[in-house]
Amino acid sequence: MESRTKEELLFDSNTQKRLISNCRKNLNNYQHSSKWRIFMNKFATLEIKLPIDLFSCKHCNEDVQGYYFYKSKNIVLCSNNIMDEEFDNQATQYMIMAYDDARADIDPTNPLHIACTTIRGINLSGVCRNKNQTRAFKTDCSNIDCIREKSIQRLMRTFRLKKDVAEDYVHEVWDSCFYQHDPFTSKDFSNLNY
Repeated sequence: MESRTKEELLFDSNTQKRLISNCRKNLNNYQHSSKWRIFMNKFATLEIKLPIDLFSCKHCNEDVQGYYFYKSKNIVLCSNNIMDEEFDNQATQYMIMAYDDARADIDPTNPLHIACTTIRGINLSGVCRNKNQTRAFKTDCSNIDCIREKSIQRLMRTFRLKKDVAEDYVHEVWDSCFYQHDPFTSKDFSNLNY
């Protein structure tokens, strides 16, 4: 194992602090956005008060942008893996998962449940949306392929599934989940910035 100098460790520590601080700044901006207001209204309709520690920014060792933890009902955003320009979309993706869990009581051990909320989160967040697309719910083949592939990859990682098995789960729930737009409406989408 390679030994690291104090200077290298200090640099890494300072870099992590800077990235976490930047993540918190982005999170503060997100919590003042129109997307956030939509979520707050929907959670209020469900009579659910979100925990004060819903979000946290942390350094992640895996190459992922974040996690939603079903048991503790909180979201970790990986400050070292989310670029500023994709922050809102990534935060929205995990908020969709939290929203789905609140309204549908997701079973985190059921691959069909996770496939559905993953498809919805990726689709509604704009993670795969082409930057040139501005019309509400507009999709093209590359967008759909991206959503499908990211959903399959998440299932493979979460449940340690082979690709063909993950594909079957995604395929089974695709139509019922891809076309669900709650908590957003067409009007919301036309007013949101992607």
